[in-house]
Amino acid sequence: MSKQRGSGMAKERYYTDNTKVNEMLNAYARQAQDGNVALSVDMMALQGDIPENLFYDVLAMAMEQAFNNCVNTTFKRNGRYVKIRTMACQKQIFIKIQNSSDENIYDEKNLESIQKLLNTDKGYFKYSTKEDEKEMLIAMHI
Repeated sequence: MSKQRGSGMAKERYYTDNTKVNEMLNAYARQAQDGNVALSVDMMALQGDIPENLFYDVLAMAMEQAFNNCVNTTFKRNGRYVKIRTMACQKQIFIKIQNSSDENIYDEKNLESIQKLLNTDKGYFKYSTKEDEKEMLIAMHI
C-alpha cells in the first residue's frame, strides 16, 4: 500500500508493474500535494495479468472524476481525500474509489464514458453519493 499526504515533497511511488498506471498515479500524487488532498492508494493485489489498456483507461477516467470532484467541491479545511482500493479475485479486478465532496456535482459525460467502456461484458460500474462522499465501484473481467 502506498499513501501520499498533501503536505511535504511528493516523491515518486511504486504502485504496480504497469508503468503508465504508476506515472498517472504519481501525477495525481503531485496534484494532491499542491491541492492539500490526502491520497491513499492500495494496489498490492494487482500483480498479475490485467487488461492493461482497459484498466488504465477506466482508472484514468475514474481518477479524473474523483480528483476533480474532491478539489472542486471540498473546502480545504474539511479534509480533502481520495482513496483507491483495488484487488483481483475470481478472474475479476475490483476498484473502489472514494472521495470527499461537499456538493453533489459530477461530470456526467465522464461517468457515461466509464460505463460505455465496461458495458460490453467487460465489467460493472456503479456510482453512488453520500452526504459528504462520492464512491465508484468498478469490476472488470480478466
